[in-house]
Amino acid sequence: FWREWFYKDPHFDQAIDSVETTDSGAVQHVVVIYGNRARGVLPIRVRFSFSDGTTQDFDYPALVWSTNTSRYERDYDFTGKKVTRIDLDPDHRLIDVDRTNNSWMAK
Repeated sequence: FWREWFYKDPHFDQAIDSVETTDSGAVQHVVVIYGNRARGVLPIRVRFSFSDGTTQDFDYPALVWSTNTSRYERDYDFTGKKVTRIDLDPDHRLIDVDRTNNSWMAK
């Protein structure tokens, strides 16, 4: 992690590469593939927004990129809620060269 910051000149660009949702009764299953489109790695901070107006945040350490530096897949199950939006780094705490690929909205 520190080598990226002090000895190299990395760029940082996280993205939401794809989202798949399936409904099974009251449970919505969501598969998100997070992308790392640059050399540098950062922690993942993500916020899910739901149709009832609530949100839920998840934080993952930069270590999740240790086995695959370009792709990280995560599954979620939400009971009684429907995801309407997903945002990476919603509070803009991390450096990211392209924030246009940091959001996904349900159709």
